[in-house]
Amino acid sequence: MAMLISRFNKLIRSRILWGVFLVIIVFSFVVWGTFSGGSREETARSPGRMYGKDIPAAEFHQAYQAVLAEWVFAMGRRPDITDRMDRAIRQNVWRRLASLEEARRMGLSATDDEVWAAVEASFSTDGQFNEAAWRDFVERRLPELGYSKAFFDRYMRDEVLLGRLRAIVDSVLLVPPADVQRNFSAWRDEFTAEYVEIPRSLAETNVAVTDDQLRTEFETRAEDYRLPPRVRVKYVLFKVEDFPVEPASIRDDEAEDYYAENTHRYRVLVPDEPSPEAVSTNGAAAAAEPRMREKTRPFEEVRDEVRAELAREASRNRAREAADAFISRLLPERATPMSFDDAAAAAQVEIQRPEPLAARDVVPGVALPAFNRAAFELRDNPDEYFSNPVTSDRGVYVIALDERLPSRLPTYEEAADRLRESVHARAVKEALYAKARELRTAVADRGRPLAEVAAEWGLTARTSPAFTADDGVPNEPLSSLIVQAVLSCNEGELSEPMPSPAGGLVLARVVRRVPGDAATLASLKTDIVQIVHRMRAPVLQASFQDWLLERAAFEAPERPPAETDDAGPEEDGAESDEDADV
Repeated sequence: MAMLISRFNKLIRSRILWGVFLVIIVFSFVVWGTFSGGSREETARSPGRMYGKDIPAAEFHQAYQAVLAEWVFAMGRRPDITDRMDRAIRQNVWRRLASLEEARRMGLSATDDEVWAAVEASFSTDGQFNEAAWRDFVERRLPELGYSKAFFDRYMRDEVLLGRLRAIVDSVLLVPPADVQRNFSAWRDEFTAEYVEIPRSLAETNVAVTDDQLRTEFETRAEDYRLPPRVRVKYVLFKVEDFPVEPASIRDDEAEDYYAENTHRYRVLVPDEPSPEAVSTNGAAAAAEPRMREKTRPFEEVRDEVRAELAREASRNRAREAADAFISRLLPERATPMSFDDAAAAAQVEIQRPEPLAARDVVPGVALPAFNRAAFELRDNPDEYFSNPVTSDRGVYVIALDERLPSRLPTYEEAADRLRESVHARAVKEALYAKARELRTAVADRGRPLAEVAAEWGLTARTSPAFTADDGVPNEPLSSLIVQAVLSCNEGELSEPMPSPAGGLVLARVVRRVPGDAATLASLKTDIVQIVHRMRAPVLQASFQDWLLERAAFEAPERPPAETDDAGPEEDGAESDEDADV
């Protein structure tokens, strides 16, 4: 029993198991903070009203950036923004603002100690606060992500406040015994399934796209192919390799100081020796599945790595100094500022001129989101037509604006390639699902064996050994899909088609379903309730937030599609004096 519970605790962190429960519970996950970007107009007008009052644009902008932070801190980068994302962003911003207002009306607050406890919990390793990781985050990662320390402090305080409100709302959420049984069955029932993958090629060979279809698509859905705002820029790159620093020139005391301040970068996971008690209790299983522990590599082992890293950083700093000197030649404050081309000639660096760039385009050889952000922040005036230095692993870029190109509808010729790709993909998808319906009809309605129908189409149906959602189908790349397909099926039933990674569809039929051992349910009930509660909570929270907005008589003006310039989170006066980097 102890071994079973141990396995369950491990499964709580399993992506497959979470996917299993997702199929059973079916919920709509609405994050408190997701994508963001925001345009410069956010600070220029009131974006909406609650409780009969205009919401200041600055308050909306701060919430916009807090919504972004949830995603950025988790993923370590800024997302690309589409109009669809922009609408979702705004929905979550208003939910956040309504929740913060409700928390204040209820008299909730977040003390300094509570905020710091949340920070410590976020930067803890094995239950111990990792001060080096916290300092690295504040001093290096926050500025790289475009945030100040003051912004993060305000964000964490609001998160603690929202967490207290969430806890109050979650306290009313109940999990009925029937739901516990249903989820236990999904996890512990034993399945045997036969399954087949319908490849994309089976439908693709019979799909042809005509010019008439393309023109009809363009005439009826031209807006879907609108060209986004673009910029025509040029740039220079000060390469790190052109400013070499030898690792041998790095002094030992410099390397040791760097190592001491960044030990978290040199931690690795190693197998932990099982204790004698664990071996005596669990036997071979304890040795077969050793626990992993974190180990810090000693300085002597990483000395050369540290020196190489410091040498490269020194080279990058020299490239940055060269970029700063280049920019100084462009400044309008100079008596005779140089043009971008003349400054490049003086610095002996080559000017690159890529094709006009959209916010989500990738510049060949660059592939750096910060490059795109800097390009779209440029303005056609002597002070802002050139960028600040943009640092990358390759070196330091300086970008200059040639022309801003507004969004527009394309000509048919310009959209032809995208039209053909889109229409063809849609036609293939429709044909593929038609094939799946045909197979389902032959098997489910006419009672023919799945393997027999599949063979007529030149496909091979396979039958799995007995498996549970816990273990999945042994030695089967499609295991997670098959598990998801059969969970909601009774014995003898055929699943709905499931999209496969290769672009096809997977159909599965439950040959046998054996109920799990009911004797283990009592020991796992508390864990199952916690998981179900955790998965249903976002639905309850979203409903509560929508009710708050309705009660506040929320209203927002219609907004045209966003011309995303991927503006940074602390730009254009949005950051007050108290938000300056510290």
